[in-house]
Amino acid sequence: MYNNDIGSKNLIASQALDLLNRVFQGETVRQEIHNPKDGRWYFVTNMPISIDQERVSKLVLVTDINDHKMALAQIKRHRDQLENEVKQRTAELQEINAKLRQEIEERKAVEKFLRESETKYRELVQNANSIILRFDTHGRITFFNEFAQRFFGFKEEEIIGQHLVGTIIPEQASSGHDLRAMVQDFFLHPERYENNENENICRNGKRVWVAWTNKAIRDSHGKISEFLSVGIDITERKRAKERIHALTQQLIKAQETERQRISRDLHDHLAQDLSSLK
Repeated sequence: MYNNDIGSKNLIASQALDLLNRVFQGETVRQEIHNPKDGRWYFVTNMPISIDQERVSKLVLVTDINDHKMALAQIKRHRDQLENEVKQRTAELQEINAKLRQEIEERKAVEKFLRESETKYRELVQNANSIILRFDTHGRITFFNEFAQRFFGFKEEEIIGQHLVGTIIPEQASSGHDLRAMVQDFFLHPERYENNENENICRNGKRVWVAWTNKAIRDSHGKISEFLSVGIDITERKRAKERIHALTQQLIKAQETERQRISRDLHDHLAQDLSSLK
């Protein structure tokens, strides 16, 4: 144990000496350093400074980047969670599609439609980026990433400071559901909306569906100060489900019509046979 401590100290001393040599030779050395004492990350810049023609000293600038590091890690966790949810939902949809294909195996036109829909959905999932936005406890948007700007059609200067409702959330869904009331309930009970799907609206009036993962951000006193929301576009999946449901209903109706026709034909044939026996 004693020898290991000596070896570690020697390594640190060697690295420090190497850094000094590089700075004194005129190189600016930048490093990201994790401080084990306070557990935070810092960005350290070591710059050479000439005192006179023969002497060189160094200037050290230290910037606390811990919040930035933690924010990046948090976004990665949310992205990983969303990817897992998408994979699970994709598997569920594929299972449903497989059952439907078995039931309507003889209807080649419907099978072709299902294959095309499934391919489009897989491409959507594989190429999906994420909508990332932040908003305060009054619903005013404070951050809107570039993908969100492209997706919803708003420039950053147009959307920052605006309320969610009336910009990317319509007051009323196409179904008539009161989305303003949903947003009000979100702020009262955010724990109910950690994962939520709802209808949104783009700047040009286009209605879209987004699956959201919402995270409440708390201050040092534990009070919610803002919210972080990460979303993925599920509009095509919603429409595909609606089309599949409509086709299934058509198939059921067609099967019922065919059964009724066969029943009538059997009844007519039996009536004729009985009549001929008399």
